Amino acid sequence: MVWKAFFAVFIGYLLGSVHPAYIFAKWLKGIDLRAKGTGKVGTSNLKAQIDSLWPVMITALYDTGKGVASLGIAQALGLPPLIRYLSGVSAILGHVFPFYLRFKGGHGAATASGLALASLIGLWLKLSPTVGIADLAALAGFAGLSYWAVRRGDVIAVFLVPAIVALSLLRFPWEPAAIFASLILCFIFALALEAVIRHRAFPYLPEDIRWWRVLIRPAGFSFPLLSLWVAKQTLLSLIGSVLLLFVLVDVARLSSHRVQGFFFKRLASSFKVFKEKERTRLSSMTLFLLGCFVAFLLFPLKVAFLSVTFLIFGDLTAKVFGFVGGRTRFFAKTLQGTLGYLGICFLASYLAFVGGFTPFWLGFVGGAAASFVEALPFHVDDNLSVPLLSGTAMTLARALMG
Repeated sequence: MVWKAFFAVFIGYLLGSVHPAYIFAKWLKGIDLRAKGTGKVGTSNLKAQIDSLWPVMITALYDTGKGVASLGIAQALGLPPLIRYLSGVSAILGHVFPFYLRFKGGHGAATASGLALASLIGLWLKLSPTVGIADLAALAGFAGLSYWAVRRGDVIAVFLVPAIVALSLLRFPWEPAAIFASLILCFIFALALEAVIRHRAFPYLPEDIRWWRVLIRPAGFSFPLLSLWVAKQTLLSLIGSVLLLFVLVDVARLSSHRVQGFFFKRLASSFKVFKEKERTRLSSMTLFLLGCFVAFLLFPLKVAFLSVTFLIFGDLTAKVFGFVGGRTRFFAKTLQGTLGYLGICFLASYLAFVGGFTPFWLGFVGGAAASFVEALPFHVDDNLSVPLLSGTAMTLARALMG
């Protein structure tokens, strides 16, 4: 068994290290892909360097399938799931670090995608056709909307891949194949995020954007998650304590020119905390915490959970979609950003439904209300208006539905 395991992992690495892109580029153009374009030995760089389509198609098929082939070989040898998964990962490592190319290969996205797709298909075939079609429709709907809005695969993957991970783990909790697929998808997510940053995909980027504040916004989801495990009073005490700290900082800088100067001059030279428009007002970070606190104070748990979730992920999606594909502007918003907000709210509602947390219609109502409120030019900050009006809409809908 040990020798079989070693053989399977070794074969996986060898299959992964074979690069048709490198071979075709040398054969057809006499060039080394490592010295051209992105410097990566993969399908996208090959496509950019040659005119023929058939070498690109062969490369894409092989790179996508070699990880799956490694899994199949390990399975044919009668090896346990862990070794089979290791052989698949070994194919990714071979693709990224081929020994004969001085360990300079491709990104591994195609091989990882093939592994994740094969694992997920095997899992979803266990479901009833109705459930499988519903899941596919939810993911495909968001993917289609995202493609219309941003037309960039890496940006779409940053939002779609985490949703696929959440859906697979909700559908198949503690299933080894689901855990393996989720880990592979996390690798794909990291590649997509790196590509977004590297390619500078934001043509309409405001000058005063604070990227660390945009990217840290999903960390606020810890509040809704905590609401599932701790008592309401404990959660409110936690959010209130953090809110009080931010309020004190805001009050100090708004009432003292020295403190204000520290944040906007001395500290801003190395680390910019506040936006220019926050010089004379409460920061959006403080208002976000206030919105979370008020939502969990006023509304039932499930309603507050959804309204804060819509605020967190809707705001993030709207910002990114607006930055990347904001072609159609209205008020101070973009159509692409607003549709991204609506799409991620509906997707979050579907995930909450799959998890047995809330009925989908409730999230549909709340998500539509949140998107509508976010799109309108209210003078009230979205961090307050979205959870309040979305939560109110869902509370009224629950009352009307009995």
